[in-house]
Amino acid sequence: MKTKTFNGIEFETELRYFNKPYNEWKKEIPKGWRLITIEDINKLTKKQIKELKLGNRVEYIKQIFKFNEKQYPLSWLDSYGGFGDGLDVYGDYDGDFRGSLAFGVRFVRDMKE
Repeated sequence: MKTKTFNGIEFETELRYFNKPYNEWKKEIPKGWRLITIEDINKLTKKQIKELKLGNRVEYIKQIFKFNEKQYPLSWLDSYGGFGDGLDVYGDYDGDFRGSLAFGVRFVRDMKE
């Protein structure tokens, strides 16, 4: 697994579990790792976002809205129109497979200081 560390957080640089429902991979999160959050992304510079290729493919992130967690355990991240000018986050993903969308997963872990 390839990683990069920014701001005390180690990020996987490659996505995994494409087109697999949440229930298939949620128990496979490596010990000490977690799903990326919007807070992790907000700490990154534009250059770091490009280095990690965030938004190049649609990917899951931890649910951003507390009130959605029970019905929708995941949010998903995409880039504005695919041009990489910014990132869109959607808060309504229930973890079921949605047709041909190639959703991926990226894990992160907090580095000890």
